[in-house]
Amino acid sequence: MAAAGVTLFHPPIGPGASILAYQTVLARMAQGGYASAGWPTQAYLGHRMTLYINDDPVEIFNQPAAHSDGDSFVLFRSSDVVYAGDVMDMTRFPVIDLADGGSIQGEIDAMNDLLGLIVGPDPFIYEYNGTDVIPGRGRLCDQAEVVDYRDMMVILRDTVASMMKRHMTLEQIEAADPAQAYEREFGATTGPWTTNMFIEAIYESLATKKAKKAGQSDEG
Repeated sequence: MAAAGVTLFHPPIGPGASILAYQTVLARMAQGGYASAGWPTQAYLGHRMTLYINDDPVEIFNQPAAHSDGDSFVLFRSSDVVYAGDVMDMTRFPVIDLADGGSIQGEIDAMNDLLGLIVGPDPFIYEYNGTDVIPGRGRLCDQAEVVDYRDMMVILRDTVASMMKRHMTLEQIEAADPAQAYEREFGATTGPWTTNMFIEAIYESLATKKAKKAGQSDEG
């Protein structure tokens, strides 16, 4: 059951499990040469979709420019559990796919949206530990850990932005190691997503935002 005003696509359903995704995921897979058997079997539009699974109301929220332009949070209301997907990764710095619409500001906005969906523990209700948050990778998280993860991104965004205002190049920023305080928990020097790749994603996100703002000022 979709929320009012939400349009659903229903591609041909092949063998296997049903797959629900935001419409940009379906569009990218359809254009990218993926076998149709792996496409989403349902795709939604708009910011929010609702459905029921085993009598549990489920809300799905699109995050338009976080890890990519196709991320979703899934809130299981009765169970008090949120699946955050690749927007949140407790094993490394958040992966930002710039080519597919991701951005550092979109990541931060998504984390603020996530904080709006969850509830912290109540000291007067001892058996209630708050909403459980399931990241795309890593351990189960609570409200405090979501706040810490969001704050880490805000601090690093602002740090890189300050360095850029001092006309530091990307190479100079990376050499200054602005993420040093968080490297022990999230950093990597090798592998598919390193600390420098994260810093570069922040830099490129901010540079793109600045260029767009300058273009809008010129048009005005």
